[in-house]
Amino acid sequence: MRGRRVWLLSVSLADLLFLYLPIGVLILFSFNASRLSATWQGFTFQWYRALAADEALMASLQNSLLVASVSTMIATVLGMSAAVSLERFQFRRQQVVEGGLLLPLVMPEVMMGVALMLFFVTIKLPLSLVTVMLGHAAFNLPVVMVMVRARLRKLDPGLEEAARDLGAKPWQAFQRATLPLLLPDMIGAGPAMKTVWRSTRVAAPTMTNVLLVGETGTGKELVARAIHRLSPRADGPYVRVNCGA
Repeated sequence: MRGRRVWLLSVSLADLLFLYLPIGVLILFSFNASRLSATWQGFTFQWYRALAADEALMASLQNSLLVASVSTMIATVLGMSAAVSLERFQFRRQQVVEGGLLLPLVMPEVMMGVALMLFFVTIKLPLSLVTVMLGHAAFNLPVVMVMVRARLRKLDPGLEEAARDLGAKPWQAFQRATLPLLLPDMIGAGPAMKTVWRSTRVAAPTMTNVLLVGETGTGKELVARAIHRLSPRADGPYVRVNCGA
């Protein structure tokens, strides 16, 4: 039994090293005085000072943190609500609703991004960081829903029933008996979202390119500009394409 534990611990440590050692090396060489990471030429903070002095990069970092924080909170709240609704209540067309909520997991990011952009243009919502947050939340929502729903299926329904028998209202029973047990999965959904984004890293950046921040125009013009930006030869004039009526 002891040997099995040692083996499991060794495998776990090896997995962690495999995942995080390259990140540690990258962080270490960010303090390298050399412009090339092949050789170590001394410890320095000059690259971080240059980063702090670059206003464009700092603004991009601020926007990225803002989008990540807000979209994660939106996806967590909506995903948890959707999971509880689908698991606790039965209604007509439930499978259709569930399939629609899971579509972002299987739909190509380019199609999802274009669909969101055309939707925002149709409802006349200006393209900005707000639309980017909503787009990221739409991608992340099914991840939270799947994780929370899997946890709900393992919980004993008698916990809430016992809370109601003791005088708690339905919301109080959920808040005090069920929600604390769901928090680990809701918190763990954050790294899960990152994993999904990394696994589709080739296509994921196209979503932020398609949701052209601050640009205006008709749906056809925005799609044409997006295709132009994603093309290998983005330095030439873009061609207007027929995107349908």
